[in-house]
Amino acid sequence: MMRDIRITGGIVKNRLVRFHSRPGLRPTTSLVRSAIFNIISPYLVNPLALDLFAGTGALGIEALSRGAVYLDTVEENVLNCKTITSNLKELGFASISKVHQSKVEKKIPLLTGPYDLITMDPPYSYPNTNEILENLAHSLILNTGGILVLEHSKPLEFPEKLGSLSQIRSATYGETLLKIYIRE
Repeated sequence: MMRDIRITGGIVKNRLVRFHSRPGLRPTTSLVRSAIFNIISPYLVNPLALDLFAGTGALGIEALSRGAVYLDTVEENVLNCKTITSNLKELGFASISKVHQSKVEKKIPLLTGPYDLITMDPPYSYPNTNEILENLAHSLILNTGGILVLEHSKPLEFPEKLGSLSQIRSATYGETLLKIYIRE
């Protein structure tokens, strides 16, 4: 069944992002997306963005709407990738974005970056989240001064400092916890 969510800010504010509702797909709510971009906007100007575990693609599209100059999206599910590609085209972002259908762990080493913004919203039960976060912290994929946003469930714990990443903010929205890191 097709559903939709609204973009909360920027040049395509209030436009809809369509997605196929399926078990395990947990779109980032409008409240959380709005909060993320309100928190990180002072740190970023026209960023190059990477959206990992894209799902609906709403986080990446929100970044483009709010000024990102380019977006790489990584999503494993083929149907989700097709829908994200369709949404990017419909909203006029096809020429400044690319959708990669792949497991995140396999794609990260192949991406050149460097990015100014990385959003990461893995399934809450994803077993390799810590490993991926470690790899990102010790790679050069995120620019100095770049922001990494991790969305996860409350019971999970992640360090405040990890390699060159330092947590600058943590926020809770219901069962969702945000950790926002900056690369020093």
